[in-house]
Amino acid sequence: MESFGLALTGTGAKGAFQIGVLRYFEQNRMFSYLSAVSGAAVGAVNAVLFALRDFKRAQAVWNSAEMRALLTPSVGFAVTWLDGKPYGVFRADRVTDLLRRLPLHELCRSNTRVCFSAPAVQHHRETVLCVNAMPRTEEILEVLTAAATVPFPYPEAKLGDAALTEPEQTDQAAPPDPAAPMLPVFHAGCTKMIVVTADPAFSIDRSRFAAINSQIIQPGEWMLKAAAGQSRGLMPQQPKAGIKIPQQTNQTAVTRLINDGYVCAHRALSARQLSAY
Repeated sequence: MESFGLALTGTGAKGAFQIGVLRYFEQNRMFSYLSAVSGAAVGAVNAVLFALRDFKRAQAVWNSAEMRALLTPSVGFAVTWLDGKPYGVFRADRVTDLLRRLPLHELCRSNTRVCFSAPAVQHHRETVLCVNAMPRTEEILEVLTAAATVPFPYPEAKLGDAALTEPEQTDQAAPPDPAAPMLPVFHAGCTKMIVVTADPAFSIDRSRFAAINSQIIQPGEWMLKAAAGQSRGLMPQQPKAGIKIPQQTNQTAVTRLINDGYVCAHRALSARQLSAY
């Protein structure tokens, strides 16, 4: 098997699905081939967990009080509404609190690069940031927090003086680019990529990534029916009055999602497919 990159989409409370894939990687000794990983929203947190290569640690993080706080809307917290969508329902400091639980200093010893994108405003092009090479933990925290706190659930994230969302997108309340987690891995030079998402409708725009040999790990309809009621979306689609507090993640739901992720990884990455991949 050749080296590959990994892209983790943002899926809210369903992000525990990606930890099941981490478990599969660990048991099948795939980490030695994982050259780069990136993620958006909660996928950014999971990207660090993949680089640390420890399933038990990742499972403990997803069952922690900090993760439950991160995935809980801030009742009474100031909320701005744009185009019928909440902007700033969740608190960025809770993301930072969770990230401080992780041994970020160990990333410098990881063979897996943790990459994120940020706009280089002065050059009008995208820049890839690799946190493994950053000497200060606070600098790593700044990048990770910015990558994990995407509008509209969070207030606008900034890295230094540059906003991570282009102003025209924010003004028009445009949805996040679904390919965002793939771009840093692509720009990092990976020609093979695995994308992990809990969204069964996710697909790769082949016109943008024609040069990449890609594989998607995602739940099928059969799994969604079996897991109905285990995990709900974090954000109301079209709230009419006030904010409905969604079901929080709990240990039972986390365990189910991890198991689902493991099964889907096993189905997608069979021995025959891996040898070809």
